[in-house]
Amino acid sequence: MTCSKLLLLSISLVFSLLACWSPLSAATDDPASEAVVARVNELGGAIKRNDQGLIVAIDLDTRPTQDADLEAIGKISSLETLSVWGAGISDASMDHIAKLQNLTTLNLLNTQATDAGIAKLKSLSKLASLDLHRSTGLTDDGIAPIAALPNLKYLKLIFTRITDRGLEHLAKCKKLRLLDIRGCHVTDEGLAQVAKMKSLAAFKLRSAAVTDEGLVHLTGLTKLKGLALEDALVTDDGLAHLAHLTELDDLNLMRTAVSDEGLSHLAGLTKLKQLNLRSTYAGGAGLAHLSHMDQLAKVDLSESGANDEGMEQLAKLPALQSLNIWSTTVTDQGLAALAKIKTLRYLNVESTQATPNGIAAIKAALPEAKIDHN
Repeated sequence: MTCSKLLLLSISLVFSLLACWSPLSAATDDPASEAVVARVNELGGAIKRNDQGLIVAIDLDTRPTQDADLEAIGKISSLETLSVWGAGISDASMDHIAKLQNLTTLNLLNTQATDAGIAKLKSLSKLASLDLHRSTGLTDDGIAPIAALPNLKYLKLIFTRITDRGLEHLAKCKKLRLLDIRGCHVTDEGLAQVAKMKSLAAFKLRSAAVTDEGLVHLTGLTKLKGLALEDALVTDDGLAHLAHLTELDDLNLMRTAVSDEGLSHLAGLTKLKQLNLRSTYAGGAGLAHLSHMDQLAKVDLSESGANDEGMEQLAKLPALQSLNIWSTTVTDQGLAALAKIKTLRYLNVESTQATPNGIAAIKAALPEAKIDHN
């Protein structure tokens, strides 16, 4: 036998041996996996597999899940991403989830888990993203184990019972890049703890207990790209504290007391791509402070002080694609100005003072845009 034939035979044997060890050689799942697949399908959820056929993601978001379901899912050791939802999930499920040592993303939505249950997750050393949306059994006492997760980067605590005291624990998270505490009772004192999270790239807040004074604490978070201050008692004076956050590309000031005058403090935020001024007093001549922003693509001025003069200023934006001005005083004159924005792809003018003729005119001028109206 020649050397070349021996080489080919050796290679063939190697690949044959590898095939025997490959998970792909298995025609079906093991019984535990089969049971999970059947249950996820029954609930209308979704499963993702890796190239080897192993289950790496299960999505049961908005699908009522029970503790018994998590007991079965807890046996899928290859799982990396898990999203579950429902009041049928209690602390008992946390024991099963804690076995999933490969988890990097965990979403526990609208569950009945308490501080004691959440503490069981502290062994998930690979966990980078955790969403506990409306897990109302979570209090400040349950934050300490979460803060101890060594690789945590993204944390959502929307509508939980977290207060300023809980933020003291999170201040120790040196890798945290996103923190969403909308709907939590956080005050200006809590923002002093947020100020210690220097790695934050996105911070979302919805609290009427935060004022202009609290925004002082955010001035040092120079890596911020996204900031939401919904429902905060923020005025034009408070916006001055945001002027140095020049990396911002997404700013949400919905239901704050800012006006046209305050927009002058945003003039230096030239990387903005999205700006939400819904239910504010802004929307008139003060929009001139934004008219030079060549990346601003999405603006929400619904239920605001938006008027025709403001639309003249928005018409100068070279990249505007989406605009909400519903429930404002904008008339046909304002729509005529907006008709000049050839990049516009979505416009909502419901409950404005625009007439059918004005709406027809802008539709003709912007045939590629979707325009919602009464």
